[in-house]
Order: sequence, then C-alpha cells, then structure tokens
Amino acid sequence: MATPRGSVEAYMDVSPLLAWDRDQWTEYDRELNIQFHGPRIYYTPLLNYVNMITGADTWITGRELLGTHVNYNTIDNRQRYINALYVDSREKKLTSDGRYGNKVQLHEFDQLVTRFGSGPDFMMQVLRQRLGQSVVQTHEKVAFKTLFDYAEFKFLADGTKWASSTADFSTLSASSSYQFNIKFVLESRLRMIERSVKYTQEFTDWANPVPNFPGDALILTTPNIMFDLWNSEEGEWMQDLRLLQDQRIINGGEARYHGATFVDATTSVLRNAGEITTQVGVTSPINWGDGAPDPGDGGSGTQVDSIYYVGQSSSTITHYIQCSSFSSSDFTVGDYVSIHTEKTDDWGITDGVDFLDGKTIEVEIVTVDATNNRLTFFEPITEEYTEAFTGTPNGGSEAILYAYVTLARDIHPVIVVGARGMATFAARTGVRLHNPPDVADLPGVYRFTWDEYGSPNRWNPYIYELIFCVASDTRGGRDAVALR
Repeated sequence: MATPRGSVEAYMDVSPLLAWDRDQWTEYDRELNIQFHGPRIYYTPLLNYVNMITGADTWITGRELLGTHVNYNTIDNRQRYINALYVDSREKKLTSDGRYGNKVQLHEFDQLVTRFGSGPDFMMQVLRQRLGQSVVQTHEKVAFKTLFDYAEFKFLADGTKWASSTADFSTLSASSSYQFNIKFVLESRLRMIERSVKYTQEFTDWANPVPNFPGDALILTTPNIMFDLWNSEEGEWMQDLRLLQDQRIINGGEARYHGATFVDATTSVLRNAGEITTQVGVTSPINWGDGAPDPGDGGSGTQVDSIYYVGQSSSTITHYIQCSSFSSSDFTVGDYVSIHTEKTDDWGITDGVDFLDGKTIEVEIVTVDATNNRLTFFEPITEEYTEAFTGTPNGGSEAILYAYVTLARDIHPVIVVGARGMATFAARTGVRLHNPPDVADLPGVYRFTWDEYGSPNRWNPYIYELIFCVASDTRGGRDAVALR
C-alpha cells in the first residue's frame, strides 16, 4: 500500500518554531525550521510546544472532565427520582521561567565574513553553518534531558524495576543478564496500553508515535543495542526497515518487531554514566582549543592517527590537559572519557558523571602520559573549564580543580514511547535572533546571538518507559567488540 504523502514530514514538523504564527516567519525562521528536519533529530518531535500567555511565567491549562463510574444496577419500575452521575475535573499547570541562548562571534577577516560580506546572505550562512546548529542542538538536548528528568517508569534490562541503591546504574555489570531483552518492549507496550486510560481516558487508545505504523511503539536506542539485537535469536524475526527505501522510515528507523519500531539514535549513549573505572581531577584551566596534539606550523607537528593535523599551533594553546596523578593502566588510547564539573549520585553511582549537565563533554584519548599525568585527545576541546573549585576525585584527596575526567561503564538506554507529548515545552518568546553592534573603538567583530524564554514541563509520564542496559562496545572503533 502506498505511503501517505507528508506523514513523515508532519512528524518532523513538531518543533519549537511551529508554536509560533507561520504568517510572521522570516527567511531566517524558515532556515531554522529546515534544520529541525535534519538526520540527527530524534527527541525534539516527541515533546509538545505551546505558547504561554504574554508576560506570564505560570499558566493553568483548561479543565478536563474526568470519566465517571456508571452504576448499571436495575432501578425500581415505579421509581421517579434517581441519583445523578458525579462528574469531576482535572487541570495542569505550565511553568515557563527558563531561558536558553548562545553566541557566534566572528572577526572581520574570518572566512564567512570575507566570502559573504555583512548582508542577508552572510546571516543566512551563519545560521546554516554555526548559529542554527546551536539552536537545534540546544532543543534536542533539552528534549533528551527532559525524558530522563521526568521518567516515572524505569527498569533494568533484566526486568527489575528501578530502585535507588538496589536496582540502579551501580547494579549494571558487564553481564548478559543486563543486555537488552526484546521481550521487555512487549511488556512495556502492554503496561502503557493499560496506563493509557489515565492519559486518553480511552482504554488502549493512544496517539501514534511512528508515522504510518498505527499502534506501533517507538523504540529509541543506541547502535550498540541494535548490534546486539541483530546478533540475537530474535534478530532473525526483525524486519529490516532500511530495505524499504521509502518515506515510512523516520530518522534512524532500522527495524520492526511485533508492533515496535526501532530507531538507531546515535546520540543516546550515556557515556561514562555507570560504574567508575578511573576518575581524576584537572589541575590546570582548559581553554578553548586545548587538549589536542600540536599540529605544528603548516602541518609540521604531530598527526592524529597519522592522518590529521588538528587544532591550532598558537603559543596560547596547551596541547594536553594536566591531571592529578594516575597510572599508565588507568587510561587507554581509544577510551572515551567525560570531562565534567558536576557530579551526581542520582543514578546510583557515588561521584558519578552528571551526563545531563550542559558542560559535560565526551572526548577520545589519543595519547596517555602517566609520567607527567597528561592526556591528549582526538580533537581540540571546545568547552572552557577555567573556573577553579575545591573538589575530590573519586577515591582521591581534596584539591583545587577545574574539572574532572572520568572513565566509567557506558549505559545504554532503551526509550519506549507509546505516544508523543510526555512533556510540554512552554515558551514565553520565540527563538529570537540578534546582531549586536561592535561598540569597540576599533570595531572589527561580528556577533550573532539567539535567546528564548521557555521551560519543559512534566505532562504525560504514563506513555513512555526507560530500560537501562549494557551492550557490546568497541572502544571507539579501536578494539575488538566486547560486552562492556
């Protein structure tokens, strides 16, 4: 049967920009909207996006009538008065007190400026190449974080219900017991069908999260989970959606199994969120561009993998990060480590990586210098860590630090979605683009910024679940595949 035209496009059209009046769109808004349809957009379309009342940061939504009990006993043949049905209501509150934003800053001799000038074409290129990706990825990461912040129904891969200190990330080990078992998707689907009466007041009735597959649950997971599934006994019974080559496949759509559509969402891996192997402190500031090997002048320096001369060779760049003491066995070339300033015990790991914090980044090690306690990475670090604080690395002593470097077990979530709209982003303004003037005595810098007032809100937690697993891994493609 032919695929209905536009259904996948309509799915992807659920973006923050569409909460605003299309008649007032500029060319810049349209350019941003195009970027919300990119190949790495997975989570943004799962949320609702609404406008708040102008000037309000809290808003009560309209009342919704609740279902009522119907007494189906017989009444007396001559009875003239009967009891009325009792009807009640419920309502929700939206809060919109957050703000997001970012900036691109260019010098007058930068390539984008010299090639396109300072007119509309220049602004469009800034949106396409830099600022637009900041807008899109901010919303994508906010949507991803929201799924974890508001999850009410969490499980481990062996079917155990989440419980702090007894069934959490500290429980997950490199055991096949904690590899993903596809039957739990069917169990999740059943639970959501039964719970959906709280959401829709219609038993087994929910919105379709997968275009053109009515009734399918949407399963967002990692490439590692998909690798394990294809190599399992159940893999023989999964339908490979990549063979369809039509519009039925949303971003990353890979397989179907018994009413579930699996999406390979490459950004879902929770790097270093599990049991900690090594955690050290960063004892010197990390500035933009630090951390990669010195490329030298004109490619006369160190290559990464005998291929790339990365980053800059300026005297202001430090071509490593300085850490507290570690041994040569603590880190290995090819390890993905997290650099972070925030630690959390929320997921069952003492001093664990706060993988939902915006300053947490993941980098791949290319050299380990245990003599000088230094690490270098595949690419320069693009986040600054320059504010000192008093911290304690896992198992270490208190010291003045600028960040932590943590190597730990990766956790692989399986996000089972029965309907979209588990959270609602309430916006007080649209995405606003600004071009502030350069007010220096000798101007020569172009600045482009965006901001938006809004906040995600818990909305319908009944229609999705999280299952946490371990999975096969390759250490960044540099090692044999193994369960880790």
